[in-house]
Amino acid sequence: MSDPERLLADLWAQDEPPERDHGFVLLAMERIERRRFWLSLLSLVPVTVLVCLVLWAMAPVLGAALGPCVWTGRRSDRWPRPA
Repeated sequence: MSDPERLLADLWAQDEPPERDHGFVLLAMERIERRRFWLSLLSLVPVTVLVCLVLWAMAPVLGAALGPCVWTGRRSDRWPRPA
């Protein structure tokens, strides 16, 4: 047998599998971290919706308090109006 064939034969002759399958461990860790990422992202959705609702409800008060330094959605006189 040639040298590569002998090495393969010796490798396949081993009865015991390796202690750890690093590819499987890496795949399992990736799936766990992906699931944790999505769960943490989904946990932020209610907070984001609540903050948006509070800011939407407070928009008139904040617009009046901050005055002209905040865009209020009013049409500016600088731009020509459509005919």
